Amino acid sequence: MYCAACRVGRRQVLLALSGLVLVPLAGVTAARAAPGSPPAEGEGDVGTVTVYVDYVVRGGARRPAAPDGAGRPMPVEPTRIPAEGVVVQAVPAGDGTAVPAATAVTDTSGAAVLVLPAGSYWIVVPRPPAGSAGPVAAAIARELPDGTSVSSWASVDLAPGATPAVTLSLVQLRP
Repeated sequence: MYCAACRVGRRQVLLALSGLVLVPLAGVTAARAAPGSPPAEGEGDVGTVTVYVDYVVRGGARRPAAPDGAGRPMPVEPTRIPAEGVVVQAVPAGDGTAVPAATAVTDTSGAAVLVLPAGSYWIVVPRPPAGSAGPVAAAIARELPDGTSVSSWASVDLAPGATPAVTLSLVQLRP
């Protein structure tokens, strides 16, 4: 079926009949974001940031200068443990209090993946609410350049199609 007046072809009629409405608009183009602003969701090129989060345990009682009597070697400092179930966020660089552009939770290996439009971001592990318990709350707090308190962070300049990887360390001190 073809409607010459509307220039609607058979495919468009079938789509309309299936509940999807397709209206041809002459002279209308898609809206574009202003230069310098991030592209709207679904537009523009994106990149993928793989984030690895681990707990780094340091300090504690003084270690012996040599292996113990049983011949066991001294532990390697610092001890790194993959951080499972940790929230990771990407916020626009320069504003640590902005609404996150993406959020993910680490898996059993301490990895999370964030898919983001190209741009500059701070990848952060946010501080848990005051009074919280757990390993993230026990990590030493750090500050973003704007003064926002976080558990760990890294800066990423994401190009279209890029796939950088960053490692965030949650540092804890042994008693």
